[in-house]
Amino acid sequence: VCEAMRAKLEIKAMRRWGNSHRAKKRSYLSSAPGSMLEPHEGNAIVGPLNKASIKDQLLRIRSGDRFWWENPGVLTEDEMVEMNNYSGLGQLILDNSLITMMPEGGDTAPIRLAQTMIRNHRKSNPLRVVAACELVPGLSCSTSAASSTEEGINVMGMITLKWVMNNSMTNNPAITFTIKSNSTGWFGFGLGDNMNSPADIYLCIPGPEELFWTVQDSYSTDFVAPKADILVGGTDDIFDIEDLTSTQTGSKRVLRFTRYLNTGDTRDIVIESGTMPLLFAYGDVLTPGYHGPNDRTKASLDFFVSGSGVLAVSSSSTAISKQVKILHGIIMAVTFGILYPTGIFIARFWDDPRWLKYHQPVMSMASESMILAAITALISNNGDLTLTHPRLGLAIASLNVVSIVSGLLVAKVLTRHPLKGSKYIRKAHKFAGYVGYLAGVTNGSLGVLDISENDWGLVGLFLACNVCVVFSLFGIRQIWRMRIVVPTMEHSRWSITMQVDSSPLFLWAEVDHRVRGGAKWMVIDSLV
Repeated sequence: VCEAMRAKLEIKAMRRWGNSHRAKKRSYLSSAPGSMLEPHEGNAIVGPLNKASIKDQLLRIRSGDRFWWENPGVLTEDEMVEMNNYSGLGQLILDNSLITMMPEGGDTAPIRLAQTMIRNHRKSNPLRVVAACELVPGLSCSTSAASSTEEGINVMGMITLKWVMNNSMTNNPAITFTIKSNSTGWFGFGLGDNMNSPADIYLCIPGPEELFWTVQDSYSTDFVAPKADILVGGTDDIFDIEDLTSTQTGSKRVLRFTRYLNTGDTRDIVIESGTMPLLFAYGDVLTPGYHGPNDRTKASLDFFVSGSGVLAVSSSSTAISKQVKILHGIIMAVTFGILYPTGIFIARFWDDPRWLKYHQPVMSMASESMILAAITALISNNGDLTLTHPRLGLAIASLNVVSIVSGLLVAKVLTRHPLKGSKYIRKAHKFAGYVGYLAGVTNGSLGVLDISENDWGLVGLFLACNVCVVFSLFGIRQIWRMRIVVPTMEHSRWSITMQVDSSPLFLWAEVDHRVRGGAKWMVIDSLV
């Protein structure tokens, strides 16, 4: 078709410019159509003008390349001699592939060889896609020759990861991953115990203009969106990335890529024989972000163990973990939303002489609830203390122990001994109580974010409930202090008055009970 069009253009141009009186106007012909009308140079597909233009551009590119191998200082003298004696592209292919035969003909021989093989293959298989291994002599298409059997694992019923060892690269073996997902957004997997272990993450995300998807070689040292290796001092060590979504109908997204087992990059984890921990996560948006507690999981496997096929990691454990987390959240909400503030309020503001009898059992219930919540947390997280929420919970439990021990020392033991040193223990008791409560509310907010997948509205509701409980306690205290005046001869109408004296009331019987128990002193905060 191109030859016919060129012939027509030549005839038309000759008719137009062939007259002698118009010959002088040929110099005004534009270079673009003129170069297309020129006769070809030998077997080339361009004429003299395009040939000169292309040559000029290539020479300029070579001259501007400071790493060009012929420039002084780039190669040593021995390396220059070796390069000058090299026989060309054919020899390069022979030295770096399984091809053992190359036709005569210099650098054009490999091109002619490939064209001949493709032409012959198309004649015998006109409707079949050509595989590279079928065209190259000496290269086998058998998976047993260059690769291992494809293995795989399915997690959460959402992500399937398959892999095959590529042993054809003898100097540095590689592994090819195929990852499938049914999520509507980003997805990925990583090598490592958790996000800050550190972890070698491979994120599947949309490519430029979302025309196709790609895989980002990422690195993570914290519980935030992983950054690309090239942004944290590493290199991008994955290659042969393919978006295979259009070739199948079983999954919403399928990607394939390859990496070396040992990339030599400090930001990549070496894949070696033995059980390795894996991380999986996905989201419902295109930009990687927080995935929530239910869209992540862990697995452990050995990439070098064959014969397992596609293993399915049951999602029932994830469902059980979610139920335990909900139970944990309810227990902690009752503990730090009701029991803990009530116990502190009684000790700090209650005027009734029986306040200690109320304070101790309420705080004991709060402590027992914390122990139960800690057990549920360990079950749901499998003992993982790498996240901020369980770490802060462990710190709160420690403060609770300090508060309990110091409170028992003040109430049961130190009153039978001299007053010296009791002041600091009482301060420790109050400090541990206040800080433990505030830290518990903060940690509860983090827990709500985790279980609700970053629902800040639910966090606001949780904090509002805590504030309402505190104000309710103040209201109950005010009602407790009210005194209703009944109409008498002195007061002609009903009235409500407040107790003027807000000092703690101690009965002599209680003081006598303490003295008989061995107490040598008694402290009333801010008064005695």
